[in-house]
Amino acid sequence: MFYDFQNITEPIYVPDVYISDLLCIEDAGDGDLRFVFITRQRSIYGGDEHVVVARLVAPATTVHRSIQKTMKHMNFRCCGAVRALAN
Repeated sequence: MFYDFQNITEPIYVPDVYISDLLCIEDAGDGDLRFVFITRQRSIYGGDEHVVVARLVAPATTVHRSIQKTMKHMNFRCCGAVRALAN
């Protein structure tokens, strides 16, 4: 695994959270975006239900870099959409 930063520490345990979908992206103000993630689980009332399991807030610039890193990691070629986000 390659990191762009040096001296990364994890002073407390940060658990993984399994998500099955992205519910929405909200404007959190000051150039930040809030991603609301959900997962599907069995309801105690029968059937399935969708439960919010994580909210992630990040600056728009970090979201842009994340898109670029994700595309590179998955060996996708840029179609121009990522360049459009930079403008």
